[in-house]
Amino acid sequence: MKRLSAIIALLAATVLACPPPVPDDNPDISVNNGANPAVIRQGSPVMLTVSLVPGLYNHKRADWFIVAYTPAGWFHYDIPCAQWRSGFAVSWQGPLCYFLHVPILFTTDLPPGEYMVYFGFDCIVNGQADLSAMCLDAEGFVIR
Repeated sequence: MKRLSAIIALLAATVLACPPPVPDDNPDISVNNGANPAVIRQGSPVMLTVSLVPGLYNHKRADWFIVAYTPAGWFHYDIPCAQWRSGFAVSWQGPLCYFLHVPILFTTDLPPGEYMVYFGFDCIVNGQADLSAMCLDAEGFVIR
């Protein structure tokens, strides 16, 4: 009985640590100020911005992910260094907070190809993408 009580307490703590998402609490990633164009001409500006209204998640610790799948493979945005780095990795571990339209990329130098960019978080702070617990937004575009 003690073991069952401990398991129930652990499950309750996990659920309370990261309540289920509600629609207004989702992260947002935008391409070119929300225009989210499907096709961008090579040499044209590409700007990525991220926004978060954490709502029920405000001040909860989380794994943050800002990642991109590109013709050259996976990249992640290293938040403390404000730099893109190669590979898929956590961008930051820390409390969630409110912010709008923070630029994370402005360039005219992307090579041709298909791009998918993602911004999300999960409240299981372990340095890994826990997809079953993740709030996530994604946008895709093509450079031609």
